[in-house]
Amino acid sequence: MSGRAWMIVVLASVALTCAAFGVIGCSSSSSGPGDEDPADVFDIPGLVAFYEFDGDLSDASGGGHNGRSEFRMHYIADHNGTAESAVYLDDSDSFDVPDHDDLDFTGAFSVSAWILADLEDMAYCCFADKGYADEGWSIGTCGTLVPALKPLCLYVGTHTHSMYVTDVVPVGQDTWVHLVCCFNDTTDTATFYVDGAYAHTFTATAPVTLSATAYDLKIGKSHWNDQYCGGIDQLGFFDRELTADEVQDLYEYD
Repeated sequence: MSGRAWMIVVLASVALTCAAFGVIGCSSSSSGPGDEDPADVFDIPGLVAFYEFDGDLSDASGGGHNGRSEFRMHYIADHNGTAESAVYLDDSDSFDVPDHDDLDFTGAFSVSAWILADLEDMAYCCFADKGYADEGWSIGTCGTLVPALKPLCLYVGTHTHSMYVTDVVPVGQDTWVHLVCCFNDTTDTATFYVDGAYAHTFTATAPVTLSATAYDLKIGKSHWNDQYCGGIDQLGFFDRELTADEVQDLYEYD
């Protein structure tokens, strides 16, 4: 048997062995057990807008909801240490996303983000707002500064419907935290996740009515100047309540 024919026989034998016994490493394209590709957050149903802040304010979801600002945006290293991959907002910075029906949540919705909150003396530090005083919604940190910790807060329907997570968010400690808030309009509940893990479910004390507003989506400040100060990264908006697995996918996304 020629060398070429002998090699063909050997390769065929190896292929049959792999198919029969699932031998690890037989295929060069195999990633091995437990090495599945990470979930693509852009495949999560209901994604409306997603901002990676890799040096700009573009909407990475493809929805076209790009941000605009009269300020020169500053970018810092993200939670992985990648340079200029997160936006930094100080006491005056903010940016707007033009009003659109996609952003007028009148039913269930979810907001996710990595935040690096600076120490700030304002009672409410808003990092995303769609008109919380006019039956819109708003999300940020709220509370005292002693110790330097604040609860994550969702205002929904009107500012009288405030929902808090019992776990607090480190403020002024140079700590990135992944936060997700999911609002269920059927049960009038907000479910909070911190660093990919379930934290708390808060039920409104009265029925919540969410209305479409004419306000732009404001990032880094509310429409009533409740300023957020710090870093924001991977800011996502969804028009449905996320599952715990989807929250984990967002937390693990690089």
